[in-house]
Formats: sequence, C-alpha cells, structure tokens
Amino acid sequence: MVRIFGYGMKSPKGSNYPYVTARVRAKKAQLLSPDTYPKLLARDVHEIARTLQEGGYGAEIDHFAGKASGALLIERATRLNLGRTYAQILDMCEGELKVMVGLYLERYDVYNLKTILRGKFAGMTSENIITELVPTGSIPLARLEQLARQDTLLDVIQQLRDTPYGRGIQTALGETAGQPPASLVEVENAIDRTFYEHIAAGFRASDKSTRAFLAFLQREVDVQNLRTLLRLKEAGIADYEPYFIDGGASLTREKAGRIMRATRDEFAAEIAKLKFGPRLEEGVRAYLDGSGLNPLITALDKALIESADDFGHVAPLSVLPVIDYILRKKVEVDNLRIIAHGKESGLPDEVIEGLLIL
Repeated sequence: MVRIFGYGMKSPKGSNYPYVTARVRAKKAQLLSPDTYPKLLARDVHEIARTLQEGGYGAEIDHFAGKASGALLIERATRLNLGRTYAQILDMCEGELKVMVGLYLERYDVYNLKTILRGKFAGMTSENIITELVPTGSIPLARLEQLARQDTLLDVIQQLRDTPYGRGIQTALGETAGQPPASLVEVENAIDRTFYEHIAAGFRASDKSTRAFLAFLQREVDVQNLRTLLRLKEAGIADYEPYFIDGGASLTREKAGRIMRATRDEFAAEIAKLKFGPRLEEGVRAYLDGSGLNPLITALDKALIESADDFGHVAPLSVLPVIDYILRKKVEVDNLRIIAHGKESGLPDEVIEGLLIL
C-alpha cells in the first residue's frame, strides 16, 4: 500500500456516498449567498463580527471575543470554524470516501507549512504564526506548533528533512540547502510539487468516483501551474521549468512554454486553448487592460470551483460534491477576511468587492 502522509491509498470498502453528499449539499445551501456580501460591506468591522456571531460563526466569535477584536477577531474565528467544519466532514465519511477526503484535506498541511515558513521569513512571533494555522490536515497541531516555535526559518526546514515535504525542499534548494533561502519561491513550489506528485504517484482510479476525483486533481494541478506561470511572467522570470508540476491534464510543459513566450496579442489566444480557458476570458481581458494579476487570479480560483461543480454533476455520488463544498466554504472564509481587513484598512468598498470571489 502506497502511503501519502496521513492516509493510505489502498481504499477500504464501505463508503457512504449518499449520506455524505446529501449532508454537504445541505451545508452548501447554508453558505452565505452572494447578495450577503454587499450588505456586509455597508457595515463596519464590529457590526460584521456581530452579524457573524448571530449566524454560523457564533461559537468561534465567542471563543476569541476576549482575545481579539475587529478584523483579527473575524480572521481567527473564521479560520477556527473552517478547521472544525472540515473535521466534521471527514468524521462523516467512511471507507474509500474518507480516504479521498482525507487526502484532499492534506492540502492544509501545505497551507500550514507555508504559513509557518512565511511567518519565520517575515520575522513573526511564534504565537502569531500559531494563530494563523488551520487545525486540519494530517499533521497534528502539536507538531505544527513545535515547528512554529523553531528559532529560524532554516531550523524549520531542518526539522522537516525526514518528511516528504522536507526531502522535496532539499532537492529544490540543492547545494544551498544548508543555508537560509533568499526567498521562499523554490521552497513553496517544492511543497506544492510534493503534495500533487505524491497523490499522482499513489492514486489509482478504479471506478467512476475515483476517476472523477483524479480528473479534478489534474485540473487543480493545471490551475496551480497557470497561477505560477502568471506570477513568473509578471516578475520577468523566463525559466518556468523548475516550478512546473507534472500531473495536469490540459496545461503541458509545451503549452506552458508558449504562454511564457507569448506576446500581448498571443497571450489571450494561448489561454483560450486550455480546457478551462473560456472561463478566464474576463480576467484575461482585465489583465491585458492593465488591471494587474488580481482579476485573473480571482478568475482562476473561480474556475476551479466551477470545475468541482461540473465534475460533481457528472458523478453526483462521488467525492466531488464534497470537494465542491470544501472549496466553497474556503471561499466564504476568505471573502469574510478580505472584507474585514479591507474595512479596517479603510479601502473603498468597490476595491474590496473587486477582491471577492462571488
């Protein structure tokens, strides 16, 4: 049995797809509707916190009420709620479904490790880093806290050396592995690559449900690669090869090279050739019109969620409706945090609204 971090890939039997998919569809119906966000934008950050306290985030707002206020209160409360929600979903699942959901939630190992590394790189205190962790994934919270309390960024990397992530980082850094990295680009990319390549190496699609799961993971790799290519292109970095993750379905290395070499006139045409390219048309237009990367990155995130919904309709009794909800719940939390920090920073409402995924 191939083992990927916390979960084995030889899927056990006895999955409870009808029960779990029904439950997550009910949860999806309880997510904040798009017309809720303009109402929140019309309030100050303290009123937003009170609104959330009266809704589905009450227990978490109460938990942090004496420890934080304003945008920080909303950020900590929504992050805790996200972790608890994901844990509840995983507890519902049985058999093969539990394996696949568990594997997908290991993306939060990636998130948490990046949070720790970024915090150390930026000189944040250990306690501040710990408050930003999402308590889900396969790495125990105690282990994450132990990493966060390391003295330096290099100490964290050394602590990871015997893990799949650590070995990926060592390979990416090469001869400079024993020195503090000048940036986190190579380190973070190595973590992403390790996550997706381990799944691709160990996962075997054997039926409609697992084939749908694999197809979505391939789409997610494509989206991750395109996100990386866009940022490299924006930074003027031509060599994309060290950052490319194999395992996608639509964006090959050859196509990636064409996107990186594309002139302004060629860029839109190259993006449109991707299977999910038509969904990026508005974001591409905004990018080419000089609005920066944000609209295009937002369009990419939205395209991934829509892909989960598409695959879920193809295989309604599969893991895909669960992943669809997982992604949409994360979007809700991200939107709430964007609104809270934007309001507290005094950003105009139209600027904040432009950052939301609706």
